[in-house]
Amino acid sequence: MVPAGATVPVAFYDETSKPAPQQKFFDKIIEDFQKDVSAPVPGLSEQEVWQAAKDAADRRYLVLYGFERYNELSIRAAREAAKERRAYAATPAATPAGSN
Repeated sequence: MVPAGATVPVAFYDETSKPAPQQKFFDKIIEDFQKDVSAPVPGLSEQEVWQAAKDAADRRYLVLYGFERYNELSIRAAREAAKERRAYAATPAATPAGSN
């Protein structure tokens, strides 16, 4: 489960087909992220574990695909996160009682 306010690594937004060797490295980024967020780390909150795993996955993606592609997907991810926050804020359950 994604912690409140957290975002996923940019690799999750990459839908391009890749040659087999690149796909192998790409899949490893995703697998390692999933493994890292599922393992509790003593002394760290779920949010801190998530952020550390996201940062590591994003760094690996940046090295593999370059800044331009990373930046493109970062912008897309930010837009998606903003859209989700607006949708969440618009739901009645997200509005504190008495704030209407």
